[in-house]
Amino acid sequence: MVNNEIFDVSIQHNDAKVLPYLKFQHYLEETKSTFLKAIYSFFRKTKMTTAVPPPSRTKVLSLFRSFLRSARQIPDYNIREYTKRRTIDAFKENKTLSNPSLVAAAFADGNYQLQVAKRQALVYAFYSPKVKSIMDIEHRSI
Repeated sequence: MVNNEIFDVSIQHNDAKVLPYLKFQHYLEETKSTFLKAIYSFFRKTKMTTAVPPPSRTKVLSLFRSFLRSARQIPDYNIREYTKRRTIDAFKENKTLSNPSLVAAAFADGNYQLQVAKRQALVYAFYSPKVKSIMDIEHRSI
């Protein structure tokens, strides 16, 4: 049963009105303390095994090749070359990662970016330029 006078939070200078407010404050502090103790004991007892193993070399190379394949699908020369260049630079930058959790995080981010690149390639295919870039045209010697 809930004591109704605990929830009377009106404050006046009369001591009769301040007492229920103080009881409510004490109740809140006890509840907060009990809750925090329960959370602390739960995490102390539970073994945190959130570490994700780093991806294998073949998975990383597969991700790299998938990026390059998705870049080939982009019809615009400038965007296609930028995507290739950015892919190579990002993989070179993350090549020196040694912490397994950072490697796993970079791999997860790479998978997310691959999905974005695939969607962008699809959108660029809808709005491809009518005329090819001079860089796309094969030069034939006469």
